[in-house]
Amino acid sequence: LMLAKAARLLSFQPHMHNRGKAECLEAIYPTGRVETLSCAKFRFNWHINYVYNDDAAPLLPKGTVLHSIMWHDNTAKNPFNPDPDAQITYGQRTIDEMASAWISWYYMSDEDLQKEIEARRTQLELTAAKNELNSTRLQLAALAGDLGVASRPLGGSIDQAIPELEREATVRALMDRSVFRRFFLFGI
Repeated sequence: LMLAKAARLLSFQPHMHNRGKAECLEAIYPTGRVETLSCAKFRFNWHINYVYNDDAAPLLPKGTVLHSIMWHDNTAKNPFNPDPDAQITYGQRTIDEMASAWISWYYMSDEDLQKEIEARRTQLELTAAKNELNSTRLQLAALAGDLGVASRPLGGSIDQAIPELEREATVRALMDRSVFRRFFLFGI
């Protein structure tokens, strides 16, 4: 399937018959780059539709080719295989074999595609900044514990917490006699 316009994929559902094993969906971009979008195991008695999260739904430019790859298992180990010795051909009956991908998508303008890409980029940057802030808070909490102030919640903004912890570190350092002597004897 070649996309006639930019598109956002909504869901992917492998569809095969008894001998179906797995299916992958890949995008072949107009630049020639290939990206695997989804891979799913297949069991004939569970036709699962995989719905993409809003922030993970593939955004694809015009001209992208959606290519599906399917695997079948005609061995006796496959509990759904009615006859491992049968010659299997394409057909619509359950005992025959076939494969397709049920994909839902909607087309969007190139401008809407760029807006969506930019919105996701901004969200990723915000998430990275929040993760960095949380990591800093965890480090400060560990430092506070090392300084014996863990019983006090850090609370407030990070700008308020850092000076408080720096003061605590200075007081602790001054309690060390060698630092204390240098501080008062040399005016450091």
